[in-house]
Amino acid sequence: YGVLASIVQVGRIAGGNGSAAVVRGTKRAHIGAGANGPGAALWVEVTEVIEDAAGPTDEVKALAAEYKKLLLAMLQRREAWQIIDFVNQLTDPSALADTAGYASYLTPVQKRQLLETPDVAERLKVLIEWTGDQRQDRRRRPRGHGEDAEGIPAASAARRDPQGAGRR
Repeated sequence: YGVLASIVQVGRIAGGNGSAAVVRGTKRAHIGAGANGPGAALWVEVTEVIEDAAGPTDEVKALAAEYKKLLLAMLQRREAWQIIDFVNQLTDPSALADTAGYASYLTPVQKRQLLETPDVAERLKVLIEWTGDQRQDRRRRPRGHGEDAEGIPAASAARRDPQGAGRR
C-alpha cells in the first residue's frame, strides 16, 4: 500500500546540495507489480483504494470524534497549537486517521499497519487504542528530571504558569 500524491513544489535544498520536492498525498493506493523504467526509474502499477461512496457511517463518525478528542488532548499537552488548528478543521474521518502518519509516538511498523488497513473504522479503532495506551504509558512512567506530573518539561510548565502560582 502507498499513496497517490501530487507534486506541490520543486526546489533546491538550502546550500545548493541537491533538489527537493514538496508532495501532497491525495489518495490511498494498492501498489502492484513494478518494472524498470528509463534510467533509475521504477514504474509500478497502482490501484486506487476507493473509500465507501455512501460516506461515513454513524459508527465511523463516533470513532472519529473519539479519536479526535484523544488526539487534541495530547496535542494540547504538547502545546502544538498550529497542529491543533489543522486537526480541528478536519471533518473527513479517513483524513483524520491518516494524520497519524505524523505521530512521533507511533513506530514505523504501526504506521505501515495503518497504511495497509483500507477500512477507516478499523484504522480509527486501532488509533484510539494506541493513543489511549500512549497516554497511559506517560502517566505510569517515572518523571524525568525537570518534568511536571504530566511529563511536560519544566520550562513548558513555567510558560503556562510564569508566576509560579500553585507551586510549593
